[in-house]
Amino acid sequence: MSGTGAPGRHPSIDGCARQPSSKTACRCSADAHSHAHGRIRPNSHVANASDDGAQVWGLPSAGCSAHWTRYFTEVYPRKHAEWRAQGRVVVHCCPSSGLGNYLRSLPPALIYSMVTEQALTLACDDPPNFPLEHGGLLPSVLPGHLFKYFHGPHFDWSFPVKLPRGVPTVLLEGAQMNPGIWAWNESKGSRLVSTFATHARRVLLFSKSRWAEKFDRASVDAILERNLNLDGCLLRYLLAPRPALQRAMRAATALTATPGALMPTVTMHVRSGDKAFAHGGWSAPGKLWYAAAEVRSSPFDASPSGAFACLERLSDAIAADCVSCVVVSDSSLVEECARRALPHVVISPGLPIHLAASSTNLTSDPINIQRIFLDWFLLAMSRSTLLLQSQSTFASTAYSFKAASAAVAPHDTSATQWPFVILAESGDPFRDAAQHATQLHTPGAAERWWQDRCRPGAPPTGWWVQHKWGSLGSHS
Repeated sequence: MSGTGAPGRHPSIDGCARQPSSKTACRCSADAHSHAHGRIRPNSHVANASDDGAQVWGLPSAGCSAHWTRYFTEVYPRKHAEWRAQGRVVVHCCPSSGLGNYLRSLPPALIYSMVTEQALTLACDDPPNFPLEHGGLLPSVLPGHLFKYFHGPHFDWSFPVKLPRGVPTVLLEGAQMNPGIWAWNESKGSRLVSTFATHARRVLLFSKSRWAEKFDRASVDAILERNLNLDGCLLRYLLAPRPALQRAMRAATALTATPGALMPTVTMHVRSGDKAFAHGGWSAPGKLWYAAAEVRSSPFDASPSGAFACLERLSDAIAADCVSCVVVSDSSLVEECARRALPHVVISPGLPIHLAASSTNLTSDPINIQRIFLDWFLLAMSRSTLLLQSQSTFASTAYSFKAASAAVAPHDTSATQWPFVILAESGDPFRDAAQHATQLHTPGAAERWWQDRCRPGAPPTGWWVQHKWGSLGSHS
């Protein structure tokens, strides 16, 4: 998620001004986009289209096969309506305040709904506080914000319901992943508590053969394929932007996100960690903000100029009339540095906040709330992405949504529009990465590292690629 504050290791703002490495890169402002917009054409071969030929959100998509998705597009919406009418409803609740963690929990919840034959709603019916993963209590506020900026393109997942007393509460991880205690038919409805600690394929495997009965053999094989971006495809199935989010996108970039094309933008995500967030609103008695002593480092800290030069090279590599460079960060210092380094940089309006920790005056500002969703959508829809962290579910869910939307398959790294991903975050438990980052602080090492790693069109590298799609990210 985005945050506010300043990590201790970022360089002085005074050292951020630099000479552009290219006369054409990152020079396209929102005003320029408004003039060039008519010449920017989306991909013409996207699979998902309405009856009149217009591109639509949801599935199938260019990154998700039309064959194995047929159950979700043709059968599940009908079944969802039937189960809802019968009162067979599963209410999804997530005890996390981070958008990345919350979104990570949605694909497993959808699979649970499918396997247990209960209509899924994200309108958590238990407004009292849930325990935060790091102590303290937080009202379930994310769903209400999500409903303002996204909707379901295939079925309504926002309907309110109050479950009767005594319905089972299922924790979708740990020992309770055992399908024997999922209460298939013992009651009408259940409450599902799902977090970022599991993923859709794991729920399928724990449900044994109950899910496979709903698909033909070819689809079963496709879904179990390790290289399938299952969570990303299911996020694409669940999330379509509402007009409020499209208006925010146009105001920031003068572009409209379309379902069949990535936008002519290059976006860099710099995560400083939750320590970067102002935490004046943290109110857990006897407990400090869990990230108060967190220490992280990345090659951005060692060489901001190398990071911005990389962003410019990625911008130059995109064949479009007008390419904007976007910076998404949880640190206001990083954003100010970007403004000094890149005169036309795009940064979402508002302040970066943490819903669990920032003060009430920050979390009650609708522009700050909007920024959380706009930042994520910018990452998810950018033609090229520079991701400088290995533990962010905020970035990894956006990355997987993008892969589900893109016109190139995850294994096809030949196109320059594919994301440039690097392992560039240090801190426990990534001790080898921490040692590598320390080496970057020797004279000239960071600049050489950036020149070697930032090669537009090269295959994506880093933690996510090594771990494939089944275990993207771990923290918001």
